[in-house]
This record gives sequence, structure tokens and C-alpha cells, in this order.
Amino acid sequence: MTYSFTTPQPVAPLIVGSGKGKPGPKTVMIAGLPRGGTSATAAVVDALGVPVGNSHDGHCEFPEFKADPFTHKSSSAMMAIMARMDHDFDNWGLQVWHQLAPITAIGHNLRNPHLILVFRDLAALVQRHLQTGEYGDTPREVMGAIHEQQSHLWHVARNGRFPTLLVSFERLRTTPDIVVLHIAEFLGLEPTAEMLADAAARVNKQGGYIKQQSEHEYPEVKGESGE
Repeated sequence: MTYSFTTPQPVAPLIVGSGKGKPGPKTVMIAGLPRGGTSATAAVVDALGVPVGNSHDGHCEFPEFKADPFTHKSSSAMMAIMARMDHDFDNWGLQVWHQLAPITAIGHNLRNPHLILVFRDLAALVQRHLQTGEYGDTPREVMGAIHEQQSHLWHVARNGRFPTLLVSFERLRTTPDIVVLHIAEFLGLEPTAEMLADAAARVNKQGGYIKQQSEHEYPEVKGESGE
């Protein structure tokens, strides 16, 4: 087979997980690393007709699902919110933290859960977190922290009981029309041409979350010695 290095090649959707899912109403969990493209993916899901929460500066999310949602203190409140959402919508979605426990705890309490895991280029994540000062001051420190978190995500995909679609943030940005179709097919949706176009357009819209990721300033990065 001959490959072109300048033309995007056709790819099949990456669907993993031991769960099969069911037809009919479902709930979509969207998870990934911080600064990893989950909000852009949530915007796509929202454009395809699955509400995923309010959009503030491009963040499509229900904040109540991102703060220890199943502690003894908040569990009953979360269940009540889920029941209300199930009543109001056939399909709805939410962003969840990347750690293993919240994804599992939330997922086992959702109606027909389907999981979308968003992965981003590791080097891009390291550069982004060095700018924000998260996880460490050197590339080695940040790389180690992010690699551990990505391993947690893969553990969810490999051992989870949910049908799971793996999404590349880079492919979503460069070939949004293809990845948008993969997401729609995975969720069993039948969006109109206008909805598909809107979903693809939201990915690279120069505003909101994408605008927040614009890297206009490049702080000094310490070497491995910390100097």
C-alpha cells in the first residue's frame, strides 16, 4: 500500500472496551487530561444534538459532575440530577475527571453509558503544562505526571465495562469532518448535514477554549538540572 505524507489517510474509528452498549437512549461520558481537548470534543457532541452542559468560554460542562460527585455527601444529589436529565433528554452527556474512580463511579450509575476518551499529543501537553506551571518545572517532571495520567485513561478503556471511543485531539483539529462522523456513528446518531457542518466548525472556532489555548507567550523552561 502506498501512503501520502501530505494527504490525510482514511482511518477507522478506534472503539475499545468490553461493554457493548444498547440501542436507544444513552449517556455520553467525555474524559481526557486537563488541557487535552475534552471541551472541543464536548462541543462536537453538543452540536450533534446531545446536550453536555452550559458553555462558558467554550467549556461545555455540568460543573457538578467535576467535583467528587459520588462522595457520601453528594451521592444522593448526583443521582437526583441524573434522574432529572434522563427524564428531560433521550441522550445527554457530561465531562468527567480523568481519574479512574470518578469515571467508574459515575458510569455505573448512568443510563446506557458510552465513553469517549480524548488523547492529545504528549509533547503538546508537556509544553502546555510547562506554561501553566502544573505538574512540575522541567520537561522530565511534567512528562512523568502526564504519562501516569494517560496510563489511567488507558486502564479505563482496557478494563471498563463501557463501550469506548478513542479520539485523537490532533485528528479532531486537522480532519474534523472525519472524526465528527466517527463520534456520530459511535453514538448511533443521525445528524443532519447542517449539524455535521456545525460540529466540525466548532472544533477550530477561534474563540472560547481554543482562544484560551493560544500560546502567545513562552515562559522560560528550565533544563533538567533546574537551572
